[in-house]
Amino acid sequence: MIDTLPVDMRAIEGAFARAQLYGALASALGEPKRTLDEAAVASLESAASTVDDRVGLSAEVAGLQAAIPSLRADPRILDREYATLFLKGEVPPFEASYAPGMRLTQELADVAGFFRAFGVKTRDERPDHLVSELELMAFLCLKEAIALGNRLSTEADVCRQAQAAFLRDHLGRWVSIFARGVSERASLPVYPLLLRMVEKTVAHDASVLGVVPEAIVEVPSRDADNLPRCGVVP
Repeated sequence: MIDTLPVDMRAIEGAFARAQLYGALASALGEPKRTLDEAAVASLESAASTVDDRVGLSAEVAGLQAAIPSLRADPRILDREYATLFLKGEVPPFEASYAPGMRLTQELADVAGFFRAFGVKTRDERPDHLVSELELMAFLCLKEAIALGNRLSTEADVCRQAQAAFLRDHLGRWVSIFARGVSERASLPVYPLLLRMVEKTVAHDASVLGVVPEAIVEVPSRDADNLPRCGVVP
């Protein structure tokens, strides 16, 4: 029998908009050239405007619109900021860097498990890198939208449950302490603004999905020998 139930276009559009936003944030927080790329910035602005009535990202978008154009004249300024913050260890963009030493391996394995469960893996970054985790959320939201479009309610529910679990157990736990570290050490407004957008998006989605991440509030010592530093993907 042909399924004649109506497709919930609002739910589909909502899931797709969230996928676009997570993907655009992941791109903007990748290599600095992507942060300054006009098409990438336009994509982020469009995605943010779609959810702005719910998430409230207009102030951050306005800040980026004011800050980015002048940096295009000399991209090396943002290159240096990126290297200082993320490559030289000022503010490590890896979830496991904020976990107690005894849980480093467990955290990495658990994050990688989410990727494997949905048949994907990271290409250039560790699975616990912020960009990787944002890309996974984008992927899960997109799968939800596709499932809803095909009236696969069970599959859509699985995707939403995975989003909720990932925000609760991973992305939602460490993004605020990471954002605070970036804000304290950044000399430019770009990365603090982007991380504020991530914080707001994660907080909104966690609330909608009914989860309360237990935020990490204390950063382990950077002198620990067992902090992960390489780009090896399990």
